Amino acid sequence: MSRLWPRSMTGQLVAILLLALVLAQLATFAILQGERQSTVEAIGREQVLERAAALARLLDETTEPVERRRALRAFSTRRLRFWLADEAVVEEQGEGPAVRLARKLADLLEGEGEHEVLTAMGEIGRQPHGMPRWHRQLHDAGVEPRQPTDPGLLVAIRVGPESWLNAAMLLPPERPAFGLAPLVALVAAALAVSLAAVLGLRRLTRPLAALAAAADAVGRGEPVELPADRGPVEIRRTATAFNRMQARIGRAMAERTRLLAAVSHDLRTPITTLRLRAEMVDDPELQERMLATLDEMQALTEAGLLLARGTSADEPTAAVDLGALVESLAADQADLGAAVTVEPLESGRIVLRCRPLALKRALRNLVENAVRYGGGARLALAGDGQRVTLTIDDDGPGLPEDLLERVFDPFVRGEASRSPETGGAGLGLAI
Repeated sequence: MSRLWPRSMTGQLVAILLLALVLAQLATFAILQGERQSTVEAIGREQVLERAAALARLLDETTEPVERRRALRAFSTRRLRFWLADEAVVEEQGEGPAVRLARKLADLLEGEGEHEVLTAMGEIGRQPHGMPRWHRQLHDAGVEPRQPTDPGLLVAIRVGPESWLNAAMLLPPERPAFGLAPLVALVAAALAVSLAAVLGLRRLTRPLAALAAAADAVGRGEPVELPADRGPVEIRRTATAFNRMQARIGRAMAERTRLLAAVSHDLRTPITTLRLRAEMVDDPELQERMLATLDEMQALTEAGLLLARGTSADEPTAAVDLGALVESLAADQADLGAAVTVEPLESGRIVLRCRPLALKRALRNLVENAVRYGGGARLALAGDGQRVTLTIDDDGPGLPEDLLERVFDPFVRGEASRSPETGGAGLGLAI
């Protein structure tokens, strides 16, 4: 079930609206079908009473059997049967709505002589064994109904000392609750609601898509400003908060970069001064140790400047062919005599929008680290449309698990001695 459920916000809301619409339409159709059936039956009963009263008046005026049979056939219809019998088709007056119908029939016959009236509704007249009385009387009278359906209304009017005018309104067969017309109406309503929902929800979710794209762009170091005057109030507030957050992060990053660059730059002069003084020291052993320390300080200073330049977002982003970038890195290392190979890319070109120079420096740091500690590197690039993976495999000692996350921080090294002979200032992944 979860696989069929839409994943997008627009799809889920449209599905919810359609589900609610279908349930509401089904309930409406069921109610309307019941009301329609009740209305049709009520109108049919009224017509039965009027036709029965008119036929009773006509039978009072004629006593010829042939004329009476002709009148019975003329007044009968496909679902309304009239016949004359020695006994009433209704054994006793029904209750509830049947009483109201009997009173109305009596009112219709008022002034036309004394007529005893009996009415009954529903599935009545059925005997414990054999056919119902009304059906048996029709059979005895030579009138066969097309369907042996229980009547919806039975009427009996005395039209003589030993003669009764009987009538039976046959219930029509129940129609399917949902025919073609309701189905067409349901489909049309679903299409209309879907179209309106998609158009409306696209307008509402377009700012959210822009927000997601802006967040991705900020992650790549691109300056983005969302328009804060579009969409509902909640979307506008979100866009305003995003712009403020981005501005604060940008100011914090710029301040940190300026501070790091300033400190690294300002340390150059004291280091140079100390180097000049160290060269004037007469003790060769002491001088060598002092110069080694100054070299380490100089390396850290240069690494700080490189980090400041590497974390700066001044470089614009561009679409980069990662396969070509990785192959160029491998070719550069191969020119230096390093054993660096690249596995063929199986999924075609992989293009990624990024800061090309910063990404190249970060990848070069990794490849050079693999060459230094592993004697070589085997590079493999893969992508599935959602994620890009670059695998750098070497034969080096590797890193402890507790350092796998920390090596992304500036100046964190996997070698604990901090010796300049065994490493530099970290992997350079902070870029």
